[in-house]
Amino acid sequence: MMSYVVLLINLFFLSILVFIGCISTYTDIKFFKIRNKYILFGLIASLILYFVSYISGIYNNYVILKVLINFIFSFVIALVFWELSIWSAGDAKLFSILTLLIPITLYYKYDEKTFLGLYNLINIFLLIMLKFFYEFYTRLDKKMISNIFKDIFSADSLINMFLVIFASSNLFLFFSTYVFNIGNYSIYIILMILLLRQNLLKNKISRKWFLIIGFTLSVFLYKEIFALSYLFRYSKTIFLFILFNMFFIEMPKYVFEYKKLFSKIKRGTIVGESIFRQNKKYIWESDLENGVNDNLEIVFKKTAKGITNSEIDDINKLISEKKIKNKEINVCEHTCFAPYIFAGSLFTFLLGTTIYSLIGSLIVYGYEYLIVLL
Repeated sequence: MMSYVVLLINLFFLSILVFIGCISTYTDIKFFKIRNKYILFGLIASLILYFVSYISGIYNNYVILKVLINFIFSFVIALVFWELSIWSAGDAKLFSILTLLIPITLYYKYDEKTFLGLYNLINIFLLIMLKFFYEFYTRLDKKMISNIFKDIFSADSLINMFLVIFASSNLFLFFSTYVFNIGNYSIYIILMILLLRQNLLKNKISRKWFLIIGFTLSVFLYKEIFALSYLFRYSKTIFLFILFNMFFIEMPKYVFEYKKLFSKIKRGTIVGESIFRQNKKYIWESDLENGVNDNLEIVFKKTAKGITNSEIDDINKLISEKKIKNKEINVCEHTCFAPYIFAGSLFTFLLGTTIYSLIGSLIVYGYEYLIVLL
């Protein structure tokens, strides 16, 4: 009898996920918006279903705690992507709610100490990567690809990356060892580096203290650092960071951004660069020198929600007063993420794991079956 109740509740979860996913996909493609009322409906419906599951004995205190932790981590990571201007606030809320609508017991390894919403995040970004890869293949030329690789694999960038990832790994390893074990933390390190690079690590003083703290923790973690497992995680983090940085930070600048006169910018336009003040000079982000810059103060910050009328007036004033020399700005094409968030969440609901893990398992099982037949 209990198994039928579990199946019924899971069907309710799936029905709500499909409803919100479909309608959000439609509104995102049609109007470039994800309505808050559907997000709120998903939140209320999921809370009711979890409450029913709890009082009926399907979920115990441990599972409910895992659900709460999973939702909090999903929401925080969604906010980080919004802060990085990778997706809009609507996309962030949609990802958080759809992750909440995936019953935690459907995950293949739900009892492990890891952020289970990470599986959903991976599935979503695998689908987005396929879309981006197609766009890169059809739009990028050899010169653009050469410039991208020069930016990513220059000596300064590589040294910077190795040092910052090592310091970040020590911070997370210290946290995971002495505070709370969060399992696979490569994704958190990558997100933290991207977030810090945008807001903190452009300044040499802030970067120096970050590295000092990260390297100082090596004293407490010397046993873990010289272990083979640490080297493997460190290498994996570097590989994932390069991959993420290439596909979602560097390549989109060449594919989804184009120059436009600021006088033609309208409210809601997604601007692809921020404005900084450095020694009383105002500089577009694209005009900054590569690497770390000193004494930078952000005047206008790019966001995925688009520029406002007041921000347009302020920047036009700076241009008219000739405080900003360059009158052109990088503008981003609107990318609808809702279809990929919905499709990735649906895959996660049905599979309980990542797409690449499933493909890997099928290859192994197929190989073993072939060996048996032979």
